[in-house]
Amino acid sequence: MSYVRLDGLPRTPRWTPAQAVTYALGEVGSPDKDYFRMCDHFAGAWVWGYGGSGYTSAIAHWHAVPASFRHPGNGDPPAGALLFWEIGEYGHAALAVAPGQAASTDIRRKGKVDLVPIGEVHRRWGAVYLGWTAPYLAAAWGRNPHEPRAVPRPAIHLASVVDAARKDPAAPQGSAAHRAEVRIVERALAAEGLLAARWVDGSFGSRTVDAYSGWQHRCGLTGSPAQHGSAADGIPGRTTLARLGAKHGFDVA
Repeated sequence: MSYVRLDGLPRTPRWTPAQAVTYALGEVGSPDKDYFRMCDHFAGAWVWGYGGSGYTSAIAHWHAVPASFRHPGNGDPPAGALLFWEIGEYGHAALAVAPGQAASTDIRRKGKVDLVPIGEVHRRWGAVYLGWTAPYLAAAWGRNPHEPRAVPRPAIHLASVVDAARKDPAAPQGSAAHRAEVRIVERALAAEGLLAARWVDGSFGSRTVDAYSGWQHRCGLTGSPAQHGSAADGIPGRTTLARLGAKHGFDVA
């Protein structure tokens, strides 16, 4: 998975594209924050460490971005790109987090963030996709009101996710031995484009095992889930899990 380039931007974002994606994925399903009608602040400020985007609407933000940073109609945005749609007076904005996937406010639940296929915004709302831009944050102000110091780095236990990877596939659908820690790993796999958003559920089932095997292959290992005990059998090891965490904002205990 490639991240959006920051070359030439008049202002380098406070957080990196990888941190922005990690923060956005961390807000998926968050029960205690209200993002109702805050799409541009979410995608164009908060995920980058700022308090507000500085624009009155998503559509105003789109038009403020110089042409050199805009990619009109391009449906293959890199992770960390800002996505824009034309709908109503204010438009809509979201953050690209993985190939074909976006973290969007309000799309499935009022005031909440969900991980959805980019095309869902058009299918649900009839919004016209304008394209994507680099994180042009020239007007952003303040600091993120929810995480004012830094992107949180949760710690997960290797033993917990290994236990889940061994138990969950044989358990009833949706069963989870260590849901909170597994969800962190699944969000990272989704950001890598290895796991579909619908399976980021905290259960280390067969699809997550397959996705983790894909990550092991990216780390240069060989094997498959069908080859029990092989280097890429989908059961996390400390080295590959630490590499995933270093890239997506979590530590391994």
